[in-house]
Amino acid sequence: IQYGLTPQLWIKGGIGGANLGYSYDNGDTTTDSESLADGGAAMGAVGYELLSAPRFSIDAQLRMIVGSYDDGQDVSAGSIGVGFNWF
Repeated sequence: IQYGLTPQLWIKGGIGGANLGYSYDNGDTTTDSESLADGGAAMGAVGYELLSAPRFSIDAQLRMIVGSYDDGQDVSAGSIGVGFNWF
């Protein structure tokens, strides 16, 4: 869900599923991987529209994602990005 606080400033949030796993290259043509746990995820973001035109916009974004798993593991990730949006 995204909501505009002002014409340029917006916040965004969402929930979903997460899967904790890993993969690695063992030196030959096969890649080994294993899934460790399933759980829930949440995402929150804030952005500011830098440029707005009738058919597109460019915005700066800060985003945080958290995955929580049944076995007590929590994984977090954050990003800073630039969004290019066409509508």
